[in-house]
Amino acid sequence: MKVRFSVILFVVLVGLFFVIGETESVSDSTLWYVDDNAPLSGNGTSWNDAFKHLQDALNNPFLTSGDEIHVAQGTYKPDQGNNINPGNRKVSFKLINGVTMKGGYAGIGAPDPDIRNIATYQTILSGDLNGNDGNPPDFANYGDN
Repeated sequence: MKVRFSVILFVVLVGLFFVIGETESVSDSTLWYVDDNAPLSGNGTSWNDAFKHLQDALNNPFLTSGDEIHVAQGTYKPDQGNNINPGNRKVSFKLINGVTMKGGYAGIGAPDPDIRNIATYQTILSGDLNGNDGNPPDFANYGDN
């Protein structure tokens, strides 16, 4: 009886250790928010304080491996953000290993900004810096891309 109780206690403690360990690893990650309808003053910590530009989220000094970036519907260009010169054709979106980026969120102004539907709430990363490209097959005005 005593051995059986010890084994059960050991199994419960090991199971508790794994549950706590998993909870800690989940809580170590941070959600960051980006919405092109946000004001410029956002710090990315919620939809109401979302970064306006995706580059600001990617350049966030607090962004670490395991974090996740939720990007609301809209069009995001790499030449937009703090300390980036608009029209600079040499900038690009530099993804970060271990950071998950998901688009297709309803974002600011929606009854539930966390609703994600990639067909309804399209998130577009565009290199069309001037917003004047033609449609395929011509692709007119692509010199700024």
